[in-house]
Amino acid sequence: MNSCLSKLDLFSSHFQFNIGQNQIKKSTPLGIILSLLIIAIGLSYYSYLFWLLTTNQLEPNYKSQEFITEDSIDINLSQDLVGFRFEYDFNMPIDILQAHKNKTYLVYMAYFYYVNNSDTQLIQLNIVKCQNPNLIDFYCLDFSNVSNYTLTINTKQNIQSYVDIFIYGCLDQDVFKTNIPENCASQDQIDAVINGMNAGVRLKLFTSQFNVGTIQNQINYRNAFIYTVGDQLIQSTFKTQKAITTVKDGLFILNSRNYSSPLKYDLFNQIYDRQYSLENIGQSGYSFIQIIMDEIVQQTKIQYPTVPDVLALGNGIITLLMIFGFFGRMSSFISIRNDFFLLILQNLYQGKYLDILQNNQILLSQQEETKQKIELNSSDSQLTLEEWKKKSPNIRYSNYNQQSIKTKQSLDCQQQLQKKFRGISQIIDENKDSEFKFQNAWESYKAQINFSKILSNLKTFQNETFSQKVFQKLFNQRSGKKRQNHEEQIYNKRAKKSIEEQLNKHLDIFQIFQDIIFIKKAIMILFDKDQLAAIKLVGCSSNYLDRITVGLNQIKINFESQNHLEEQLEIFQSKQLQCEKIQQFLEKCKKSNNLDQIDKRILSSLV
Repeated sequence: MNSCLSKLDLFSSHFQFNIGQNQIKKSTPLGIILSLLIIAIGLSYYSYLFWLLTTNQLEPNYKSQEFITEDSIDINLSQDLVGFRFEYDFNMPIDILQAHKNKTYLVYMAYFYYVNNSDTQLIQLNIVKCQNPNLIDFYCLDFSNVSNYTLTINTKQNIQSYVDIFIYGCLDQDVFKTNIPENCASQDQIDAVINGMNAGVRLKLFTSQFNVGTIQNQINYRNAFIYTVGDQLIQSTFKTQKAITTVKDGLFILNSRNYSSPLKYDLFNQIYDRQYSLENIGQSGYSFIQIIMDEIVQQTKIQYPTVPDVLALGNGIITLLMIFGFFGRMSSFISIRNDFFLLILQNLYQGKYLDILQNNQILLSQQEETKQKIELNSSDSQLTLEEWKKKSPNIRYSNYNQQSIKTKQSLDCQQQLQKKFRGISQIIDENKDSEFKFQNAWESYKAQINFSKILSNLKTFQNETFSQKVFQKLFNQRSGKKRQNHEEQIYNKRAKKSIEEQLNKHLDIFQIFQDIIFIKKAIMILFDKDQLAAIKLVGCSSNYLDRITVGLNQIKINFESQNHLEEQLEIFQSKQLQCEKIQQFLEKCKKSNNLDQIDKRILSSLV
């Protein structure tokens, strides 16, 4: 496949080696504990977040902006837009006094203005008792005759509309109020009411605002109070700002809703002399209230969190907790390195492996528990415990010291013998012409080899219990360290340091490639040209996979029907076959007097 095109594959995967059977990751107890803690904390936190989401306790994303616009700003006219009344005392509407005195003190009048450039329309509005429960005992405006209009402003097109409310004395007359009702109170009585300490006009102005807690548009009324004076006309202008609120909510898909209403009312008062205003402007009265639109619009956007938002919110905590996963990764890395350490120790430095078992008395205690008897080929096993104590006073003795002494002596003897016949083997290899000269010496040393002990060592290497105990002794198992004496700790530390140096070399990728290249060159040197070419065709037959599927331990192996490679593979993969073939090899070495050079090299290298 074209390499450039292959890079476009979004679903390509990296090649990974397995660690153990069907595993691509190495787990450790620390990693498992940290993972369970992170999962438990993460699930708990997510549950808490979803509980907040369902109970609407998560704060929404709230954005608000005020801006000036020259485009059209409109508010619908409704009877609930404004409620008003005159109070001659605190919370005492003038209607109560007028009913009590059977006199008319004040008269209300209202107009709607619409200006379009030079075209002006003036429409009188009816004043009615408010029907809204929030406006009981207040007067409202009937906009039924201006239902096609809105409270608007458009500075680009010079369009504006506004509402005027006039509060006159019963006896006042001007360009708007031309009639005097019957049964009016006297001017002194009217002035006395207007000049009262708590007298004035109370207004309730319509507003609505979206409540993020209840997820509803909530209606309220702004309150304003304008005091009055008998000889003044007070003009109160309320500039109302329109609020446009966009609400988006939903668990997965956002639904959008829009709300608009007046929100703010900025009050500006201007005071005129009543007499001057009447004579020069033609307007009388005590209070003149005007409601107009402001050029400022408040734009609000509210977005409630969705399920993906909650998941993203929880990811922050999970990411924070994953910092602790560093320790789990370090534990996994160290565990893999320790496994390599033990692998190299068991397969390459087997003598050191046995020494660790011996020095830490792991092998000896196991032998004592299983009542294994070790045969010794030296008269120095015959020493008594007291004699050994005198000969080796620095050795630590336990409930199984007698057996330990025998085993140690056996191993020492074997190591000396190995050293000797390795030297003999080397001399034989270097001087083949002198092989007959050394044959008698070789047979002499071979007779002293403890073949049963060599086979026992094989079982020791295959014993998983021993491997686990060595692992505990060498690595950071506190319980194991507490049971070690000072000498054991020093020995284990030195052995570990020595093997770790070799481990670093074996795990070096450059060293691995160097070894592979070395093996390739060795194969090319050892094989003939035709043999090297024929290696390409070496493989297993179709029946071999069938036997592997059934299982090597469940069928009787017939080596006659197998090729050489299949036989070697089955031996390599079966510990039972390995043990049988090792026994055959040891029997051959024990009985045969004509061993070839490879047999001698293998025998001299056995631990």
